[in-house]
This record gives sequence, C-alpha cells and structure tokens, in this order.
Amino acid sequence: ARMAGIIMQAAYKQVSEVGDGTTTTTLLTYEIYRKLLEIKDKSTISDRELKLWFDGNVDKVCKHITDNKLVCDESRIKQIATISANNDPKIGEIIGDLVWAVGKYSNILVERHGGSEIITELRNGYFFESPSEFLLNKEVVPTPNGKIELNDVWVLNTNINFNSVLTLAPVFAIHEHLAKKYGFMRPLIVICQELEQEAHGSVLASMEQAGFNSMPIVFVKAAYAQRERFEFLADIQSIVGGQVWDNRVAVWSAVDTYIENGTFQIGMCEKFTYQMGRGCTLYGKANEQYVSALNDTYQNEQNPERKDFYGQRLGKLTTGIGIIKIGANVEGQSSLRYDVVDDTWKACMSALKEGCVYGGGYALYQSYTNEIKKADKCNLFQEVLLSPFTKMTGGKVYPHEKGVFNTITQKWEHAKDTNILDPAKSPITALICAANVAFLLATKEFSIIHKSVAQ
Repeated sequence: ARMAGIIMQAAYKQVSEVGDGTTTTTLLTYEIYRKLLEIKDKSTISDRELKLWFDGNVDKVCKHITDNKLVCDESRIKQIATISANNDPKIGEIIGDLVWAVGKYSNILVERHGGSEIITELRNGYFFESPSEFLLNKEVVPTPNGKIELNDVWVLNTNINFNSVLTLAPVFAIHEHLAKKYGFMRPLIVICQELEQEAHGSVLASMEQAGFNSMPIVFVKAAYAQRERFEFLADIQSIVGGQVWDNRVAVWSAVDTYIENGTFQIGMCEKFTYQMGRGCTLYGKANEQYVSALNDTYQNEQNPERKDFYGQRLGKLTTGIGIIKIGANVEGQSSLRYDVVDDTWKACMSALKEGCVYGGGYALYQSYTNEIKKADKCNLFQEVLLSPFTKMTGGKVYPHEKGVFNTITQKWEHAKDTNILDPAKSPITALICAANVAFLLATKEFSIIHKSVAQ
C-alpha cells in the first residue's frame, strides 16, 4: 500500500504539471522498478553509480524528444484537447478555441455554474505566479481547495520586504485612512517583494492587539527576479493605477506625509482571485497608452531574449484571462467534468508553450537511439522506453518505423497520418517522475524503512 501510494503521487504530480500522461507515468515506474531489481540482483553496482548512469541517459532521451517536437498550431491544440478530454470532440473544440485565443502567456480559470453546459469567456485581467505564502487575517478565509476570491479591492503595489511590525505599520495606516476617506471598508491586496515566514506569528498577534483583525488584508508575494520586478510592478500599475512604492525605508516610513498632504494614491481593481499552486489574477484593463508604448519597445528591440521578455509582457496585458464555467446535466457529474476540463486546458497550455509530439508512446519509442543502445548493456532502456508503445497491443511492436496506436480507432496508424498528439512535456515529465519514484522504491534505505513500517 505504501509503494502504491508513492506511485500514485508520481502520477498526481504528472497530471498537475501537464494535465496528461498518468498512465504512462505509472507504467514507466513499474518497468524501471522491475528492471532495477533485476540489475541489483545480478551485479554489485552501487545505487549511486546506477543512478548517475541512468540520469545521464535520461537527459539524452529528454533532449531527443525536445529536439524532435512539433510546433503547435490551432488544429493540433484542438486535437490535444480532444484526446485529453477522453476523446470528447465537443469539449476539445471549446477548450482548444479558448486556449488558442488566450495564448501561452496568460491563464485560464475553471469555475462551476448552475447550468448544464460548458461556457467559456475572455475577460480583461492580468495573471501572475505567486508562491502559496500569504499573511491572512480572520476576515480572509480560503475555500477548501485553496481559492481566495475578493471583489472591489484596493491594491497597494510595493517592492518592499515585510519582515516586522515596523514595516507593516504603514499598511495599517493606509487601510485606516482609505476607510475614513471613502466611508467604507474594502479588501486590501498588498503586493510585496518578500513576506518572511518568521514574522507571521508576531505580525498576526500585533494586528489583533492593534484592532486590525477585522480588516480584510491579503499580502501577495510576487516571485520575480530583481531586474524584472520593476517592469512587473509597472505592468500592475497600468491595470490598477495608484503608486508604486519602492523598498527605500525612508520613503515608505513617510507614508503618513503623503496621506496628510493628499498626494497618496491607491490602486483599485474590480476583482482579485488566488488559486493555490497557480497564482493570482487581477481583473481590469491595462492603460492603452502604456500598452502602446510597450509595443513600440517590443518592435524596436534587437536582443532576442529581451524581445521575448517584452512579448510575454504584452501577451499577459492584452490577451486577457480565459474563464471556463462547468455545468452538468446530472447532479454529481460536475466534479467529474471539472477534473476533465482542468486537465485538458493544462495539457493544451503545455503544448502551446513547449510544443507537442506524436502520442501513443511513439516519442519514447523513437528516443531509443543508437547512442542509448550502445550504453544500454542491461537492456534497461530498451524495455522501459518501448513499454508504453508495446503494452497496448500485448507486446506486439508495430513493424513500421513511424507508427502510433490510435486510441480512438483502436488501430495502428502511420504517425504522420494520425492526429494522436501529446504535449512534448508529457513523456519527458513522465520519465523523470517515474525514474525518481522507481529509484526510491528500489533503494536499500526504502526497503529497510518499508520493512520496519510493515512489522
């Protein structure tokens, strides 16, 4: 049971990252584990030496898959969506269209609604990744699945490291000032450079003692490198307005002066959402002049890396946020649909960002190159890499060089004549996850622990 649980965790990691490939991950884990036990029984090679040799060849396999991936166009995205949605062409069409419209730099949110259909829409908004580190008071309670949703929020846009009550004091003063000025209380979103974990307990206690516990405040840590942070903060400002506060203590501690002379400005946003493990979304439209100036910079940039960076920023500011609302005809069917749709858009987004490969285990099969064959003295990689391709037909390898098993028609077809596609990341992540888990299961340390627990 313990081993099965670990294998299930590998499959869960695969689907959470790619939205596809759980069966491949499970199968590869079993095959690698089985071959490792055979090798360890017949040789005196140490676990460390075996792992180094295996990892070196895994890198070569991953490089071969990456070098031979296909660029995803709109039709391929829809096909990947259809396959990921358990071969449902209707869901594939709906999600494929939305992912293509949103583009690879934005995000998609999945919600439930009371109807019976799947509804999609594009809304003005900006998505950014954020670690799941928040300083919340009792007024802000995440849902069981880790989601926070707040409407009509104030946004304090800062580049500050909040590590003590002293640095937090201006935040409380600002929130109190806004409540008095407007005559009502709104949630306050504070975007910061860092929120030190050690300060959480003392800060929460100080908030309660100071009477700020009834104020809905959320601190969001934005994970960006220092050079990119200022561009990121400027992009946020183009949507919410207000000021950007840098990390100079003298300026930040003088917030009271800005409030007193009436020059303090706060950002505002119609809606804020956070989903654990993904990031935050601020709903609103970017300033048109700002976007136009950024586009000019993008067009004139000569450095390829910087040009790509400006392209990402433009894409996030202009394409908006995709919304998928899940309905179900039968009570209880909504959760199943939600999981299918959630996995499907992840698979599509992965393919859009990193390309796609022919499915049915074909990418792993083709990665068993002459270079791998020469190093594969114990036939480990031969059996492992061919296993997803051969298991579906009871061990019969399709005789043609380019063949895949079409799960829709239940027939073997020429790879270039079929639309069975997977995200390029799917076989790569599946192999890496499976290798890590299989080696954990096969090591002496785990065997000893497992035996001890069983006893």
